Amino acid sequence: MPIEWSEKFKSGLEWQDRQHRELLKRVNGFLDAMYRGACGEESGRFLKFLEEYSVIHFDAEEQGMKKHKFPGVSAHIREHADFMEDIGRLKSDLKVSASTAPVADFQRRITEWFARHIGGTDKEFSRFIIDAGREDEGDG
Repeated sequence: MPIEWSEKFKSGLEWQDRQHRELLKRVNGFLDAMYRGACGEESGRFLKFLEEYSVIHFDAEEQGMKKHKFPGVSAHIREHADFMEDIGRLKSDLKVSASTAPVADFQRRITEWFARHIGGTDKEFSRFIIDAGREDEGDG
């Protein structure tokens, strides 16, 4: 079952929402391929995307937080590090088993990530930027 984009994920920063929607699109494509049994090259492409996305997206957010002295920067960076650990775990799990078990676990974790981080923590950061009238500064 795909994760659907909803208003609860919308941050109000166009660059951030665009990147989050791309992440969601890729996650859903990966999950669909895995559940259809087409894990071969798709898992490699997806993991490469996730690693690249995380570096680019997290760097953009973290630079903006530091630039604008966002008070929650340390906790936010810790959440990013946790997500990177999840990527590493998925990568390891898929090397061991191409079964649906690691994919189902990843789906649970990424669904929680969208609800907690994108729908919560990222919104706190974006509200801080928008309230300060700096939504066009330091975007990704």
